Amino acid sequence: MLKTISVIGNVAADIVSRAVDEWPAPGAEMLVDSICFRAGGAAGTTAAVLASMGAAVQLHATIGDDVVGRAVRAGLAEAGVDLSLLKVVPELPTTISLAFESDAKDRSFIAARGHLEHFAFEDIAHSAYQSDLVLLTGYFTTPALQKSTLRQLRLIKASGALSFFDPGSDQFGWSEAVLADLRSYLAIVDCFIPNAQELVAISGCSNVDDALEHVGKLCGGWLIAKLGKEGCAGVGPGGEYFRHATEPVACADTTGAGDSFNAGLLYGLSKGMGWSDAARLGSRVATAVLRKPKEARILSPQEALDLV
Repeated sequence: MLKTISVIGNVAADIVSRAVDEWPAPGAEMLVDSICFRAGGAAGTTAAVLASMGAAVQLHATIGDDVVGRAVRAGLAEAGVDLSLLKVVPELPTTISLAFESDAKDRSFIAARGHLEHFAFEDIAHSAYQSDLVLLTGYFTTPALQKSTLRQLRLIKASGALSFFDPGSDQFGWSEAVLADLRSYLAIVDCFIPNAQELVAISGCSNVDDALEHVGKLCGGWLIAKLGKEGCAGVGPGGEYFRHATEPVACADTTGAGDSFNAGLLYGLSKGMGWSDAARLGSRVATAVLRKPKEARILSPQEALDLV
């Protein structure tokens, strides 16, 4: 029987520019290869990929009541996402994230929180915590929701579900207070899924290998790290370890790659895969999504089956 999935977190509009190798001079205009708009945010992207693959997914989030929010909702609906639990917030602008991609340097982002500033625990239906697999994502973009993270993790555990936590990156610089909060969640969460930069920041180590070992000891469940072009690595509670390479994707618009990995990981687990195989599928899904046209970053159920 296919397991159910809840995705709780940030939905936003993503505007992705490529390739932005340098900023234009003041007062000047610069042409780039492409600029595209799509429904995004970590939760929105993960739910869209899962829904397009045929997973039984619920999206628990909010969206602004404006023209941007309506466009985001249309994009999610086109991917097959059930919008019945997406709460429309009146009189608040939808959050927009601007992503700047470049082959010459790491990508960068500019965002205004908009409606996400006010997304709180009370906006989430209790059914969110009763799915078989529950992902909390977009932690740093939802400041009001941050305060209830431990409460949410305890609700998930009490329901007998598996909890997954992907915090994203701290735009304010990883203060000691923030690091202490994040580390306090690791003992209770069933699967912690940071990217390489987040893993290193949380560990205090200088490289990924040392960070895997250090953070793995803090986790009560699985640590599965997304390592970009290096694939992924996992450390389990019983000393299990795996590392999977990934296929290179030339000149990719990589925005949403980590969220697509999360979708593949959850999809694999919902189909009864073990942790290592599900993580390998996560890398394959992320690669397949990156090869899609920029405006259609979803997979069909048949494409999902072909990857399994």
